[in-house]
Amino acid sequence: MDPESAWKRLEPLAAELREAARAAPLHAADVAASAERMLDFIRPMVREAGQELAARLPHLAGRVQERSAEPPALAFPHAPVVLYGNASEAEVISAWEAQLRMNVEGAAGFTAGDRGRFGEFMMGWVEARPEVLDFFRAEHLRDCLREVNRLAALLAAPRKTIRVIKKQTLFKDDFTRGFGNWTCYGPGHVATDGPRLSVAGAGNTFWLAHDFADAVISLDFTPMTLEGPGAGALFAFPATPRQGFGFEASAGPMEQYNYGINTYHCSLCRGSSGVSNLRRTGRGLRLLSSVRPDPCREPGRTYHVDFLKHGVTVQVHIDGRLLHSYFDAATYGAPPTQGRFGVRHFSAQRLIAYYADVEVCELRVGS
Repeated sequence: MDPESAWKRLEPLAAELREAARAAPLHAADVAASAERMLDFIRPMVREAGQELAARLPHLAGRVQERSAEPPALAFPHAPVVLYGNASEAEVISAWEAQLRMNVEGAAGFTAGDRGRFGEFMMGWVEARPEVLDFFRAEHLRDCLREVNRLAALLAAPRKTIRVIKKQTLFKDDFTRGFGNWTCYGPGHVATDGPRLSVAGAGNTFWLAHDFADAVISLDFTPMTLEGPGAGALFAFPATPRQGFGFEASAGPMEQYNYGINTYHCSLCRGSSGVSNLRRTGRGLRLLSSVRPDPCREPGRTYHVDFLKHGVTVQVHIDGRLLHSYFDAATYGAPPTQGRFGVRHFSAQRLIAYYADVEVCELRVGS
């Protein structure tokens, strides 16, 4: 069967999946069954497109092999609803449902060849180039469906509420003694301005020179000037360089970061897009959660950011409000366990921002 005919045959299955995901209340078993029918169809397409691409462009063979693999899913006897600060169980469940529907819409978009969806999920990097698109389109669709299945299983599982609170402080920095605790990469300007770190640039990064495991990273973020609609910042934790790379891979071209640094990251003050995305990098750029509106879109205002990792749960809170809550069931490989905290200014246009009162705290289960 030629590729165009194969995509056409997927269209009614994608429509069936969308209908199941739009039901209220959501019936997770129906959604999972629809996703499984699509997976049976798309997996051979991924294999065939991957073999063709690796033969045609041998320099991409390693990347194709890695991305063709399906990491084993994590088993979870219950759904751990992690609560921090003012977050409620209903908000966490709502975040999971939103992620499921986001992946369903992504699957429908990849099936239909919707360039807008390609942009949302791929961000225009190597995966979206015409000469490699057949493989990456099929592979992204497959992984959207795998995420749908895992989120459906999570929503159907018995729930266990886990409230976490700050324990002891592991690190604090108010920048009054400079920024010797941080390592900076790229061409941007970094300096202290009283009790704040002033950072200006595009494609530049700065990393706390310590590794942490489960923790909550708290700081104040004040975006000041966005010199173009593509300016913005992303906050990464826990980050480690992949084999053959160092943290310097985090600066410069985004494709280098996407394949050189293994981490979760959240984009805030994201140019003119009006959206905040939680993503994962390492085996390429992966969209985990997307929320509108961007809560840090007003220049000159200070926002309090909490970036939390507890087990396989990653959360982002802005000014005490839950923004993202993601349960990592290993769709994109084993979840990161420890690493550094860092910030990257987008490479498209220049951002000038202040960072202050950074604190890293251990987490403990409590009330």
